[in-house]
Amino acid sequence: MNKGGYQIIDLKGAALTSGTEKTIAGTYAALLNAHGKRTVISGMKVGTTLYNDFEAIFTAGSEVFNAALTIGAASVAIAVDSGDGVTVTVTTE
Repeated sequence: MNKGGYQIIDLKGAALTSGTEKTIAGTYAALLNAHGKRTVISGMKVGTTLYNDFEAIFTAGSEVFNAALTIGAASVAIAVDSGDGVTVTVTTE
């Protein structure tokens, strides 16, 4: 059954740099196998900022999943490619 619940995408507290891709094993497969469930991002750390878990809505492109959201005063774009490359771009207003 694919209904109910949510899919956790664990970025494992990997030290991400805004706008720079980092490989985090299993992220693409986790999104691919979410089967329409809500997606929760866990363990996201960009620079020195560790974010609390948050819900993100991803859209599927050609071998990439994308999400764009606002967290506090920051605009956050997340891209996950089929090679498990994760790029998080944070811009503040």
